[in-house]
Amino acid sequence: MRGLVPRFPPFRPFRITFESGRTIGIRNPDLVIVRETAFDVINILRIESLDLTQNHNGLPTSTHPRSYPRAARLLRLSAPPRAASPNRELRPGTPVSSVMSFGLGHGRQLDDAPGVVGISRDELPPLPDEAITNPLAGRLDPRAWFPSPAAPFEIEIGSGKGTFLLGEAVAHPSTNYLGIEWAREFYLYSADRVRRRILSNVRMLHTDATEFLRWRVPDSIVRTIHLYYSDPWPKSRHHKNRVVQDRFLADAWRVLVPGGELRLVTDHPALWAWYEAFVARWTAPPDERVRAVLPLDRPPFERLPFTAPTWVDDDELVGTNYERKTRADGRPPNACTLRKLAAPHSEHGPRTLSQ
Repeated sequence: MRGLVPRFPPFRPFRITFESGRTIGIRNPDLVIVRETAFDVINILRIESLDLTQNHNGLPTSTHPRSYPRAARLLRLSAPPRAASPNRELRPGTPVSSVMSFGLGHGRQLDDAPGVVGISRDELPPLPDEAITNPLAGRLDPRAWFPSPAAPFEIEIGSGKGTFLLGEAVAHPSTNYLGIEWAREFYLYSADRVRRRILSNVRMLHTDATEFLRWRVPDSIVRTIHLYYSDPWPKSRHHKNRVVQDRFLADAWRVLVPGGELRLVTDHPALWAWYEAFVARWTAPPDERVRAVLPLDRPPFERLPFTAPTWVDDDELVGTNYERKTRADGRPPNACTLRKLAAPHSEHGPRTLSQ
């Protein structure tokens, strides 16, 4: 979604109007993507900027809206497809199923089992209004979504078809896994696989993982973050969409337990070079770019070799079909692990919007 939404003039007041008639007044319309769930984004009817005019006393008297129809249309198009209902509102608990446009379902309807496998709207409600000024207002504990919330908790970003997630969950039934997938078709496919395998230690979430970490996840609760074969976004103008950025690494450091790991794998040479640059920066004494998002005086991470899971074949790293395909095509993977170094008690987590 972030790649589709155009930029808006900064600091100008905007009004977001939804099909239901509800409106939101906001100064940065990009935040509506964070504040509203995907269920509401598709119902955006109109985006307008409000230019205040003044009377002879210099006081605001009226507004002259400027509409952004293309922005509203792109927001709607970028929202995932939903189950049809007469009033176009997705009620909590409504099963969402779809026939895969990639053909992965082979004509079979896919069920994400909301509330059991897929995270439902009841479990992850929209961010509260206070999140616009208080980034901590939307935090919740995703470990509560599992039958055994005290178990170790790991996150996979970009679960794809769910092969790694299922392999890990079967090999480690006492660990809880949250798979986050932004592509709706792959989210449904993975969730349907989990449902059919009856794995109670796996949940699936359809959202932007970077925004989820930043706005939703509390400090120091995640043992491992798995990021494998992420979209390389090869064009220079799209590099801002790559998952690994300074902001993401600050959020990853915050949500990881002391000694927790961020595990990276890619077959894309340019993306690996990108990773190497960030890894070097985040395993060294912090420079101004790191301190801008994480006020530490020591390296946030240490680099470790990547260790493959015990359940994969000897020549594999993560055991997915995509890895086998890229190896067959002559694109071997590169991999590394970042281990969180604990900070002194006097140092704090990532800077918030107000800092």
